[in-house]
Amino acid sequence: MFKLARKSAVSEELVIQLLYRMQELYRSAQGSQESFIKMDNLNTQQVGLHLLRNNISIIPQTPFIFIGTIRSNVDPLGQFNDQEIWAALEDVRLKDHVERQPRRLDTQIHGSTSVFSAGQKQLVCLARAILQKSNVLIMDEATANMDYDTDFFVQKKIEERFAHATQFTIAHRLQTIANYDKVLVLDRGRKMEFDEPYKLLVNRFGDNEATNVNGYFAIMVQNTGPLSSKKIFAIARDAYFKRHPEQGS
Repeated sequence: MFKLARKSAVSEELVIQLLYRMQELYRSAQGSQESFIKMDNLNTQQVGLHLLRNNISIIPQTPFIFIGTIRSNVDPLGQFNDQEIWAALEDVRLKDHVERQPRRLDTQIHGSTSVFSAGQKQLVCLARAILQKSNVLIMDEATANMDYDTDFFVQKKIEERFAHATQFTIAHRLQTIANYDKVLVLDRGRKMEFDEPYKLLVNRFGDNEATNVNGYFAIMVQNTGPLSSKKIFAIARDAYFKRHPEQGS
């Protein structure tokens, strides 16, 4: 469970910085004493930085690649054996590509290398996160530069490998988050809506189409076009009743 409470304006980038405690909550302003961030009912202000950051993985929009080998990029802290690293690479469909490199896991890689394409570098970041098995996964528009098929693959892999984790996603495609537990809509840094996607799209429980035509999230969904908006609604509705089977369909 993730919970963020803050009185003042907040941006996506600031939320990420606060999660990692790269920036601490500002407590001198009026009402700021009530500000807090909790993960699994633990106030992150009371958790050591090493423990906190060790339990958070991030897959950013622009993949970060370290100067070093493929091995050190997938396992920067040297915590895993070759078998585990190969398994992670196979999980993200990079094993065959790495095996074709002359030095395999010991192949040198850096930001401008031709070993990996931009999309493959993103998969390296995914492999890194899969190995880490963190309790919190941040997706910062991670699939913005991917084609639809790769985006779909990454989303399914995350759903499969991070079912245990809290996923915090900044999304460019609304379809990506239509099945999420909650959606937070920000406008100029302030919270406008926060609820399950299906509930943000309807006026009455049980509606079989988007009826909340004036909602912030609903308007964004409408602006994706008739076909896309129907698909997003169907995903949101199916996910809602899957989470709440007692309410029927």
